[in-house]
Amino acid sequence: MSETTVNDEDTDAIERKWVEDDTTETDAAGKAEAPEAAGTEAAETPDSEAAEAAEPEAAETSPEATEAEPTGTEPRRAAKWLRAKVLVPSVAFLVVLAAAVFFAVSYFQLNSADSDRTEALQAGNRIMKSLGDFDYQDINKNIEAVTADASDGFRPQYKNLVNQLRGKVQELKAKSTMDIVASGVTRVQGDKADLVFLSNQTVTNAQHKEPVVQPWRTQVTLVRQGGSWKLDGMTFV
Repeated sequence: MSETTVNDEDTDAIERKWVEDDTTETDAAGKAEAPEAAGTEAAETPDSEAAEAAEPEAAETSPEATEAEPTGTEPRRAAKWLRAKVLVPSVAFLVVLAAAVFFAVSYFQLNSADSDRTEALQAGNRIMKSLGDFDYQDINKNIEAVTADASDGFRPQYKNLVNQLRGKVQELKAKSTMDIVASGVTRVQGDKADLVFLSNQTVTNAQHKEPVVQPWRTQVTLVRQGGSWKLDGMTFV
């Protein structure tokens, strides 16, 4: 068996070999530990993201909690809504009702005024015909017609006038017809009406065989008594 001689160069080579082996093992160990560290970071990252993701939820939840805290706001808001839904339609209804009543009253007043004017004018025309139409042969018929259409205040005046003229009409054998040319109501106020008449009275008698036309320009006052328009005054103009 031969002996092996180790010199200094061989010793240096062996030391370099050991150093290289240690470096290789150290690098390998470092590389082996790196995945573990990476895995740890990967494991820690989701937890961090989850925590960050949880924070917005808390932020989103807090406003709801804040809105729920002032409990007095919602009843006031509900009361305002209730007033808007109930009071506004009620006010609108009252306005419409008031307008309807106003127009109804106005319409009634206008119709009532028109009706009064029409009735007063019809009564005035009838009374003027009774005053202007007469026949000495039946003078009482004419007097009775005018008396029936005279007011309580005017009736005595008319009877006094007729008593003065009755004998003269019969003596002259006078006849008369009244032609109403134009007539109109100038005012109606309550139970009183003022009218004007333009009319022509045609008269014949024993002394004047030819008819004589006498124009009448009269202002007549009527009053409502017992539901009818009555003659209350007459003025020649």
